[in-house]
Amino acid sequence: MSFGQVARQRRRALGLSQKDVAARAGVSPRALRGIELGRVARPRHETVMRIAAVLGLGDQAIHAGLSIAVLGPMEVSNGGETVNVASLKQRLLLGLLAIHPNQAVGLGRIAETLWEDGAPAKWRGLVHTYVARVRSVVEPDALLTHTHHGYTLRVAATALDSLRFDELTERGLSCDDPDETVALLTEALSLWRGPVLADLPSALSEDPATVRMCDRRAAAALRLADVSLERGEFEAAVSALQPVAAAVPLHEGVHARLMLAMAGQGRQADALALFTRIRDRLSADLGVDPGPELTQAHLRVLRQEIPASRPGLASTSPRVTPAELPADVAGFVGRADESARLRDLLLSGSGSVPAISGGGGVGKSALAVHVAWRLAGHFPDGQLYMDLRGTTPDVRPVDPHDALSYFLRSLGVKNIPRVTEEAAARFRSLAAERRLLILLDNASDAEQVRLLLPGAPSCGVLITSRRILPGLGAVQEHLDVLAETHAIDLLRNLLGEGRMDAEPDAARELVRLCGGLPLALRIVAARLAARPAWTLSSIVERLHQRRLDQLHAGDLDLDVTFRISYGDLDATHARAFRLCALPDAPDIDAAAAAVVLDTPEERAEEVLKNLVDLNLLESRAPGRYRYHDLLRLFARARADQEDAPDQRAAALRRLLDLYAATTRNAVNTVDANWGWPEKLLNTHSPGLRFQDSAAATAWLHEQAPHVLAAITQTTEIAEEAIGIAADLTYSLQWLIRAGISWNAIAHAAHTVVEAGENTGDHRSEAMARVLLGELAYSRSEPPTAARHCDRAIKLAQATGDGTLLAEVRHLRAMLFIVQRCPQSAIRPLREAAAQFAKLGRLRGEANALLDLVEALDQAGRSAEAGATLEQVHALTEGRDDPGITANLAKAHGILLRRKGRYAEAVEAFGKTLAFDTATGRSRGRSNILFEIAHTCFLAGEDGEAIKHATRSLAIVREIGDAFNTARALTVLGNVHMRQGEVGRGRTELEEAREIFTRLGVV
Repeated sequence: MSFGQVARQRRRALGLSQKDVAARAGVSPRALRGIELGRVARPRHETVMRIAAVLGLGDQAIHAGLSIAVLGPMEVSNGGETVNVASLKQRLLLGLLAIHPNQAVGLGRIAETLWEDGAPAKWRGLVHTYVARVRSVVEPDALLTHTHHGYTLRVAATALDSLRFDELTERGLSCDDPDETVALLTEALSLWRGPVLADLPSALSEDPATVRMCDRRAAAALRLADVSLERGEFEAAVSALQPVAAAVPLHEGVHARLMLAMAGQGRQADALALFTRIRDRLSADLGVDPGPELTQAHLRVLRQEIPASRPGLASTSPRVTPAELPADVAGFVGRADESARLRDLLLSGSGSVPAISGGGGVGKSALAVHVAWRLAGHFPDGQLYMDLRGTTPDVRPVDPHDALSYFLRSLGVKNIPRVTEEAAARFRSLAAERRLLILLDNASDAEQVRLLLPGAPSCGVLITSRRILPGLGAVQEHLDVLAETHAIDLLRNLLGEGRMDAEPDAARELVRLCGGLPLALRIVAARLAARPAWTLSSIVERLHQRRLDQLHAGDLDLDVTFRISYGDLDATHARAFRLCALPDAPDIDAAAAAVVLDTPEERAEEVLKNLVDLNLLESRAPGRYRYHDLLRLFARARADQEDAPDQRAAALRRLLDLYAATTRNAVNTVDANWGWPEKLLNTHSPGLRFQDSAAATAWLHEQAPHVLAAITQTTEIAEEAIGIAADLTYSLQWLIRAGISWNAIAHAAHTVVEAGENTGDHRSEAMARVLLGELAYSRSEPPTAARHCDRAIKLAQATGDGTLLAEVRHLRAMLFIVQRCPQSAIRPLREAAAQFAKLGRLRGEANALLDLVEALDQAGRSAEAGATLEQVHALTEGRDDPGITANLAKAHGILLRRKGRYAEAVEAFGKTLAFDTATGRSRGRSNILFEIAHTCFLAGEDGEAIKHATRSLAIVREIGDAFNTARALTVLGNVHMRQGEVGRGRTELEEAREIFTRLGVV
């Protein structure tokens, strides 16, 4: 039975109303009602004591129900009777949750505590089993709840000794009445029965929560000792200090006061012996001498100076000098530029306030603490530190008044103004007289920080926050992930050079998988340090399998870090964060985000910018937004849990639709006479429009990775999207001819082919195979191209798409020319031209005839070649098609060269080069540069031949065009041989010969 239930029964037995008891106890009726009904999870200990006094309830009633004691060996009782928690795993779990009361403890931290040597394969299930058993012990008086981050023990101060200790200590430290201070702190310290969880393994004794409790115990003992020494109550001071001194044997403040208290009791010899012991221990353990506080106490004992009427030891000092910075981060590396900028701002005396922003785990606090330590000497009046808990799981951000109260107490103020604005004014007044360094860590927003700023330019203030903090006038310092070299250095500092140097490739891959994120790197290092037998390769393999699940070690948990930021989002921004992570593209723009989210583009842009401000997205170029790799994995995991599969597929289908429509618009803008198949599907999206060819070309180049990713991803998850994906794939011929993303194009096209085969979609398979044939042709892989073309011809015949059939027949014929079998190309080219003529496709007919001109010329049938060229002239006369004009010029140049009219041939080729350059056709440009180079070689113009062949070679090597690489090398080799550079020329000709042999070209 809980205290509330006992109090309710007793009140009714006495015939008292809630209003009567509340008035006598000095509490509100509402508070009493909440306690009786169990609605107040953590009633204040003082409130409980007042109610108990009014109702005449003793200690058994006050502590009715559950009682958990962690300040010593673990003890669990219920209704005064001991509850036996026999299983070590259950005791460890309850102990861990109890030292983090009313806070979420991550599953990773739980696993680390339960299994120090590594969790078993099915550890999550075992954790849930242990939780169920512990829950049966603590409920209903406490609640063991599951959260996003793990588990939380929700418990009242009356049921947990550490919470009662915190409550009593807080009141005692802030109290101005010496008698009440002594009473409160004496009661608080009496709750300690030994080290925290003394009967459990040492892992919990090293937990930060345990360390914090021990620090609070020392603070309580110091304050109680100061008051007792001031009042001459030396025995009380010794009683308070001795158990704490045993627990913290190197704490100079505790031992200094204990020496004075012993001297006050007349035990000068004991006091001096105590000094000798701690001096020797400081030297042996830390290699240091006693500090000023301990040395001063020693002198006062020697001089038999009984403590004066001031608390503490620095009786001659008019002000307190706080030194509250956390320890500097181990292994800190990099950030030299950021550190220099922060240093300059903090030492400028201008009052500028730097604010470090960045995503979770990027190292904001580490940088701030590192810089603060290096500047501490410039601020002789002290350093104040406050973790504002802006992103601490399941804990409210620190209230500005609480932060101000803490700062004022640190500066020696006892009477804290109750009004926040008055406390802020008092703080500013004190700061104006001092040169302080103030570190405001983990701020939630600008409002939390505003009243904590000192105002005096003599003080330095450094803020960290995951958000950009507008309105403060702060100088923003955005923190990015570590560069690879610095990330490697961090791991080397944490793991040692030997381990890193033994596996350099694995170390680099480890950095890549962690995305250079310092928190992820520290987690990996912590796991490796705890398991010396693990190699870097072994953890790399684990990260490849399930990356986020591996990134936790003790209190370090990347998933928890990300969940904190995600938990701050409203529904609109959370949905955007999830869905915009779905596309397999390097980044996303507002137009793409708008269709993914099915919202207007202006609204999508606004949401993306807000996510950037929250450091959940990055924007490294105007209008473009990207995720850190690990944040993308987290966002996708959230989408898997919160968005139905059909919703995710629909978002990607809308994106594919946008890309298909926009690609058509872009290609048509660049080349209005582009030949599309007959049966393109309708798109729901009108797509983006372009004012000119340059803008369209830029979009096609920039968006190629996004378009290709959309084809592959959507085809794999949405059968109904295959047709649109095939249309989009076909249009990528433009990218092939531009020499862009050949490998990615091949992957996307193969995905569509496989999908078409699996679903019986012959049209889609045919279109993708045409693209693969074109790509293999461009790569000088005739057998592969022929295989795709032959299959595509059958599929095009089956679907009845005459344009597609003519295109693939034309392509099939061109393979014979590449293989230097021009005679075999003549008939299929004539058939393709006839098919295009039948369909009324003028460009297709003209291009097939122009390629026929080349085939006839190579076959030695010059007269027929000339006649065919005249046929094309007649066919296209009066037509405004720059593409045909360019191809005509090329064919004309070939015939002119055959006749030895080299200058005219170069002039003709120049017209084709201008068209290919303007339309971004890299392969066509390299081809025509070869034709010019070959012509110049024949004309004896070696310098021009080398210039154009070198330009051609640079292009074809970049895009991977083997055939034209060999051709360019042939020109260069022949020129160099003719110039007498025999060695160089022979090397180039041998390389060309090897390529031709590999391609089957003789």
